[in-house]
Amino acid sequence: MFGFPIVISVVQTILMLFVFNYDTPKMLKQKKHNAKLNELMGKIYEADRVQERINAIVVDEGTSSNFSAPSFKESLISPKYMYATIVGCLLSALQ
Repeated sequence: MFGFPIVISVVQTILMLFVFNYDTPKMLKQKKHNAKLNELMGKIYEADRVQERINAIVVDEGTSSNFSAPSFKESLISPKYMYATIVGCLLSALQ
């Protein structure tokens, strides 16, 4: 009874790691891996729309590196994050 879900999760993990290990199109465009990006988008879209969809991907340059996550102490003490922390902990405990 407990072994079947474990087997299913191991199979899914192996498939995700070795068979379906695709990166997101946005990340491929950001790292300028154009060959992989064209191959992946070719699997998703029709051949005549691939370049149009690639051009529609917007890559933010430098804005994500300026963001810093709050520290553990700050999430407990700061009024800005305290409410979200309490709600998250309560939801987790009530499940």
